[in-house]
Amino acid sequence: MKHTKNLSVVLLNAQGIQSANSFTQFFEFSKIKKPTFIAICETWLDSYEIKSFHLDGYKIANYFSRSKSSRGGVLLLVKNTYCHSWKKLKLKSFESEFEVCGIETIIDSKIIKIVLVYRPSNPSNNAKIKFIFGKTGRFSRIKLQYG
Repeated sequence: MKHTKNLSVVLLNAQGIQSANSFTQFFEFSKIKKPTFIAICETWLDSYEIKSFHLDGYKIANYFSRSKSSRGGVLLLVKNTYCHSWKKLKLKSFESEFEVCGIETIIDSKIIKIVLVYRPSNPSNNAKIKFIFGKTGRFSRIKLQYG
């Protein structure tokens, strides 16, 4: 049985991965901290750019890119050395309202879902939040131990 000592998720609201300054600092932070998963909101990349995106030590786990307008987008990266199996969650995104991607993994017989939801700031978007979380299934509490 594979055991995971540390599982970490880091979130960045990038406001454009291609904006060199903010992403360069985040990239340096990620090289030092080496999180298991990196979640990025507002990638501002289209599907073609996402597929060619590369961050040393990580692979694309799942993503959503806008097709009808610019900006937005979410990206979930997983560390190349992650030793557990995982699969993409099939979640419905509503472009410019809710943009979602996620994965499901099993660690020590427990199903863990990592879901990244980006909601552009627009109060009318609140109506779909129940729909999004209804599709992800049941959420459970995870007991964390700090060393």
